[in-house]
Amino acid sequence: MNQEQIMAAFAMGGLAGNNAHGAGFLKAAIDRGVEPVMISCTSGQILWVSRYLQAWKGQSEMDLKEMLHEDVRLMNPTGNLNFALTWLTLFGKPGVFAPAHYEYVRDMIKNAQDVCRHVCIGSREVLLAREWMELFPCRNLVPDFPPEFFEKIADVFQEASVGIVFNSYNPQAGKEYVYLNGRARELLHRKSGSGKCKYDPGNQSDYRDRTTYHDIDAKAVRDGLWLYNYGFDQKKSGFVDGAYFRGMILSELAVAQRIFCVRPINHRWQEDLPRNYPELEDLKTEIGFNGSYCGERYQILLVNKLLGALNAESPGKYHHIDLQDIEISQPHGYFDYLFESEQVFDDAYTDTMNCFDELGYP
Repeated sequence: MNQEQIMAAFAMGGLAGNNAHGAGFLKAAIDRGVEPVMISCTSGQILWVSRYLQAWKGQSEMDLKEMLHEDVRLMNPTGNLNFALTWLTLFGKPGVFAPAHYEYVRDMIKNAQDVCRHVCIGSREVLLAREWMELFPCRNLVPDFPPEFFEKIADVFQEASVGIVFNSYNPQAGKEYVYLNGRARELLHRKSGSGKCKYDPGNQSDYRDRTTYHDIDAKAVRDGLWLYNYGFDQKKSGFVDGAYFRGMILSELAVAQRIFCVRPINHRWQEDLPRNYPELEDLKTEIGFNGSYCGERYQILLVNKLLGALNAESPGKYHHIDLQDIEISQPHGYFDYLFESEQVFDDAYTDTMNCFDELGYP
């Protein structure tokens, strides 16, 4: 089969400063003319996919490499990482996030009141080390996105001619929301073969009982970009960035025959095992993201193995899916998460082009 006739999907995993990896893949896809039928995205890839859709349609004045270069310049205008880190700590990045100076003090006062109550009148045994640590707030940043930022992304996704999927997660309810544009819902409905659209807003997944489907709007985009660092006192929503729960969305892309899994981490630890705190925190992040990814990946590989039996029972319902992992090729984590890298972009671009060559894309 001609590669251009194979229905391909992009699964874009977001992760802080490693988002340049996904941007490099998307730039290569544009340059090679590889068009997806569906795209899933988490965390920072929500922004890059919206940029990709605009660049793909010629609606952007800059290409993706130029956009990344501008992001790097704004985050590190002097080229000195120590100065850039100090500046970000004190002032944040205007229009993106700000330090939670006022909120941090307010949260610490509230925490101190709770600690005093625990120590003085609480029924539980007092562990001073725990009470001391409970003084310090979990929120250290506040989002500084203007409302039109979320609205613009939502509009781009709603109008897209390809299916768009992203997610958020409510830790208190233990529920994942998966957001679909009209094209994604149409493709999934056609694939399901059901008379009733199982993917209508508010419907629960028929095989993941803690996942429900919803429309894409500005609030959905806001929830999908809500970091742990922003704290948990949202008045209208208890949702956080869906990448913390499911960093790569594969199941909803099963309409495709090939899924490019664009991963901002590698499936293996690429250095000596940790001996210091930053490396340990990075290892925790990578293991967590790899664990959630493997669950869906192995599910697809299992169906591939069982195709004969499954199609004997339900003819034509299942098809083989070719998974192509495009992973970040160098160690890049923890403090590196703070800053995007043009080298990461370039490496991803090169790796993607090589992958397209190996698969026979013209």
